[in-house]
Amino acid sequence: MVIMSLSTLIKNQNICEICEKKQLNSFFQIPSLPTLTINNFKYTKSSKSSNKKFKVRYCSHCKVVILDKKIKFNKLYKNFINKQPQNNFIKSEIKKKLNQLKKINIFNIGKNTDFIEKKDIKNINYLKFDPTITKEDSINKKFHSLPKLVNKYRNKVDLIILDNFISNIIDINKTLLILKSLLSKNGKILIYTNYSFFNILRNDINCFYHEHVHYFSLKSLLILFKKNGLYLGKFKFLEEGAFMYLIFEKRQNFINKNLR
Repeated sequence: MVIMSLSTLIKNQNICEICEKKQLNSFFQIPSLPTLTINNFKYTKSSKSSNKKFKVRYCSHCKVVILDKKIKFNKLYKNFINKQPQNNFIKSEIKKKLNQLKKINIFNIGKNTDFIEKKDIKNINYLKFDPTITKEDSINKKFHSLPKLVNKYRNKVDLIILDNFISNIIDINKTLLILKSLLSKNGKILIYTNYSFFNILRNDINCFYHEHVHYFSLKSLLILFKKNGLYLGKFKFLEEGAFMYLIFEKRQNFINKNLR
């Protein structure tokens, strides 16, 4: 059985882990910022954490902003409650896939709640990999359990959902390699994430806190996924450019005029 670790980082602080260019520079820092947990969009200080220096670096090549020092999931998501509204773009892709296949495998990776309608449950094999849980069951798995299912689900997962979570993953390159190995030939990775330049251009640092490891530009996402053998199939800016919706696949698609 092949189990891939999710614990190794690029150790050279000047090398960008996204594009692997030596163009990572200090960007800005906040001398004292409490470690925060998120409950219904209200930030609360973690009971066992102290104020920590918040420092980010910026890659002048791929334009990603990266948190300098990462904090483990179990410190960030203790007593986490998530009541975010579900993403309609992701729901529509689930319906499309159900129209194509009688039975589909869906992996939901992150802290957002279920996307599955009750009437569709019988046609879906659903697994959720969640950093907020302490105990696993048949459906809800810890995020770090993902590599353990590589052999069982290799090339069998039809949809992988990363809703408001791709920016939170510490070992993003190893995670993407695992996701690629799980994805079926015609499978899709559905991503909804914030667009970092929107906040930077508006001088708004509200989205900058310890939960987010990466603050992606579009260029950095394209470089990251292509490096790991995954290609853009669909892209759209949402909420006046504050967020991005993307679909990546194993196969390289024709880039039409609108997408280009």
